[in-house]
Amino acid sequence: MSEPTRPPPSWREWFERWRSALFDGGLAVGLTRRQLRSAIRWESVLIALLCTSLGAVLAVAGAWGIVKGLESEGITSFTVPATEMLVIVGLAAAAGVLAALGPARRAARLDVLAALAAS
Repeated sequence: MSEPTRPPPSWREWFERWRSALFDGGLAVGLTRRQLRSAIRWESVLIALLCTSLGAVLAVAGAWGIVKGLESEGITSFTVPATEMLVIVGLAAAAGVLAALGPARRAARLDVLAALAAS
């Protein structure tokens, strides 16, 4: 009898495993300080862009719904300002980098083996 197959991990499970591997020393032992800072910054940028994209999609869908609901009032035009949306995404990426600077610096200074021995 064969073992039942496991379903693929959810995004949250994958993220938690990756994060614990990185910060609990599984990956951090072999990384240089620069690589660790870069990994943390990239994680922050990806999360910022993912959340910004989700927010933009929800905002555009909500605005479209409002325009459709107000058609009887004479509002029939719906325009998505592409330039402004790209500026917002760029600002979110920059905010992600800025938000990661402190934690990345702190993690890079951490002696991973000492932290693992203490836990």
